[in-house]
Amino acid sequence: MNLTEFMKKVDLITESMSADNMAAFLHDYARSISEPKRGEFLERLSFFKGKNVDAGYIEKQDKLNKEHLKQEVKKNRKQLELIDSGELTLVEVQNVEYNEWYDSSDEEFFYEDPEYIGEAVQKGCSLVHACADSELYQEGYELADFLFEMNIEVEGEFGGDDFSLQDLEYHKIISLDYETFVLEALAAAYWGNEMPERPEALYRILLNASSREASLEKLMQQSRRELDRFSEFLSLWIDYLGKIGDRVAERFLQEAVSLADDPEALLSAARKYTDLHPGLYVQALEKYKASDETQQGLQIGKEALERILPVYQIRSRAALLTAEFALGLEDRASAERCWLEAFRSDSSVENYLRLMLECEDGQGKREEARRIYTELFSETAKAKAGQYQTGERKENSPEHRTYDSLLFFDGRFGQLIEKGMDDRYALGWSGTFMKEGLALFLLYFYEGRELLEGGREMCRKYVSSVKFQSEAYLNGTGRDTKEDDQGFFWECFLRWREGISISEEETEGILEKLENWIQMRVEGIMDKSHRNYYGECAAFIAALGEVRESRGELAGKAKLMEEYRSKYSRRTAFHQELREYGMADTRKR
Repeated sequence: MNLTEFMKKVDLITESMSADNMAAFLHDYARSISEPKRGEFLERLSFFKGKNVDAGYIEKQDKLNKEHLKQEVKKNRKQLELIDSGELTLVEVQNVEYNEWYDSSDEEFFYEDPEYIGEAVQKGCSLVHACADSELYQEGYELADFLFEMNIEVEGEFGGDDFSLQDLEYHKIISLDYETFVLEALAAAYWGNEMPERPEALYRILLNASSREASLEKLMQQSRRELDRFSEFLSLWIDYLGKIGDRVAERFLQEAVSLADDPEALLSAARKYTDLHPGLYVQALEKYKASDETQQGLQIGKEALERILPVYQIRSRAALLTAEFALGLEDRASAERCWLEAFRSDSSVENYLRLMLECEDGQGKREEARRIYTELFSETAKAKAGQYQTGERKENSPEHRTYDSLLFFDGRFGQLIEKGMDDRYALGWSGTFMKEGLALFLLYFYEGRELLEGGREMCRKYVSSVKFQSEAYLNGTGRDTKEDDQGFFWECFLRWREGISISEEETEGILEKLENWIQMRVEGIMDKSHRNYYGECAAFIAALGEVRESRGELAGKAKLMEEYRSKYSRRTAFHQELREYGMADTRKR
């Protein structure tokens, strides 16, 4: 209940009270007044004793109070404008106790406020609250809007950035419950503007406030009065946000169509704003999925794939939802086309393997997928990429290790080795595909089905590096799994391996390269005594030994590990890592 509402209720009650009842109330209330405030109470009581009060006194006093508040707002606004112009500034001072070489909890800089900027801003925030309390919503909104938009200059030897209201709160230059203040400003924006101007007013507050928690639903829940004509506003709000293509609009548009809870309105918005907000189609498809509207879901899903630009990753989500609808209707051909479209818009390892392993015509899909990823990584495509890298318009722009992975799973081993594993140095492998490539080839040439210590580490290394997820693979298939990501990947790998074969000559050539790379890596690590990489070296050695043994070499793993143990006989820490991956413990007890 704000001040205006409170005073109206008080006036309504006192108007019907007799003098005796009022005197009894004052007597009773006076007993509850604490000693420090009793003098002030008596002064105010004495003031009204000798004052002539007419019937319009209360209304006149309310007007005077509101006019006084308006004057306070004007005065504060002039101070804030001085700050925003750069005439008044904060001073940045380096914290001598800060040490960038350690994980210091201290801030690198602190800020002095010789010109009382914090005091003026704090006053402004209090006045926004007072305006809302007195139902001076327009004045409160305009002041809040200025507070969020203003820049506070910071002077210092190191050229600090300008501060926002949020920065002042973070650095404790003002004391403010920031998220509560944002909601109060939104309420003032809603009530302080006529309906046609409300959407822009709320958007300005949200854009400049950079709040992580504010939402229209929270405004509805915490508003002191019900938001009038809300359905009408929601329609205008959706239309306003649909024409803006930034992350703020994306976030609050998704919320708005959810609050509307009208499937037809959601579909209409998806069709109207596809270019800027393709994610609305995904919201619509998820609604159809939740309500088991399979036929409608398939129809709208196909429409979404036609209308959403293939370059946007979110189209892949639409494709996988559509594939599920198709499978529910036993339309496998449509599902397989959707899996291909999912790969076209998000060329991930999971989307590729699903295409190869789940489609009946895997070879035909392989050729189409090859055209997609080859074009994606062409020089022309690279020159165009990168305009949108976040949000619902994030573009399909996978990193180069994904390209190297696709070359491997496409069976183009020679091209992978030439372009992705041509490292001639033992060190500096981070950021290259050397470790992932070694892991994949060692898994490929291992002829067993149950992984041993080295193979398990190769599987873990690759899955961890590319962030392979079984859930991502199973999206669009209508299935799930209880297996962890590594176990599921190995199952997929075994199925994939059955369809890839190379000549014995090519096999021997690649195995020779693997042995040379591992030897080079171990020698480089040992020469520099990089103990942190002893475990990695032991894993590669173990996996290579397991490959040898699986291909018919008797005790191939044990022999190889012993060769390396003997070569580095004084490296006991290295020996311990070799034992972790299966080398026999021959130490004397």
